[in-house]
Amino acid sequence: MAKRKIPERPQDCVTINDKVAYSNMVRELWENIPYDAPPSGVSDLLDKYPFDPAYPWSHPEWSANYARIELKKQRAQS
Repeated sequence: MAKRKIPERPQDCVTINDKVAYSNMVRELWENIPYDAPPSGVSDLLDKYPFDPAYPWSHPEWSANYARIELKKQRAQS
């Protein structure tokens, strides 16, 4: 099975899987910024992957929150 391509921009995300993959990618990039990185490390990432409220999945915490909500829904249905 081929690996799914992650959209390059939040606007390109169509499905929930796209949105989760994009949010996870941004989160991984944030977590991989070295502790001793210069401020430009953070600002470069923000320039490349800015958070846009119109596309909430552009935030690194969106996928974790989405997973919590889905789990809560599943528990309620059980």
